[in-house]
Amino acid sequence: MTAAPLPAELLDHLIDTGNKALNDHYHGDLMPLPNPQTPWSSMPITINPGTGPLPEFTRAAAAENMARFVEDLAQAGTVAAGFAAAPGLDYGEGRYAFLLELPGGRSTEVQMPGMPVDQLRYMEEPGQHPIAFPRMYVDGSSWLWCYALSRCATDED
Repeated sequence: MTAAPLPAELLDHLIDTGNKALNDHYHGDLMPLPNPQTPWSSMPITINPGTGPLPEFTRAAAAENMARFVEDLAQAGTVAAGFAAAPGLDYGEGRYAFLLELPGGRSTEVQMPGMPVDQLRYMEEPGQHPIAFPRMYVDGSSWLWCYALSRCATDED
C-alpha cells in the first residue's frame, strides 16, 4: 500500500506553524527529499507540531505563564513550593527555563513559551485543537499544557 502525499496546503501550514524538523527536512537542511521511485518514499511522516521557535515572545510573559501553570497544578491537586527562572538552561527562541519545586523535594525543569497564555493553555476544551497550540517542555519532553500538568503531578522522575 502506498501512502498518499500530504496536500501542499497542509504541508505549508505545518512548516509555517513552526515544525522545525519538518521545515528543515523539506527545505533540504537535513537531507534531500526522497526520490519518489525509492521504496521508502511512501514512509509516513511523524510530526510534532508546536515544537518550533517562538522568537517574538518574552521571558516576562513566560514567568506569568509559569504562575498560571502553578495555579492550574494546584487546582489539579499538586501544590508546588514555587518556581524560579533558570536563564542558563533556556532553550532559546521564545522558550524560557524555570525550575519548578514539586512535593517530595522533586525539582522539574520547565521550558515555558513566553506568549499570551490563551494561545498556549490547551485544556482539551471545545473549540481547541491541539495542532494550534505550541508545546512546553518538561524535563526535556514536549507537552501540551494539560498533559504537562499531568506529568508534573506524577511522582515519577
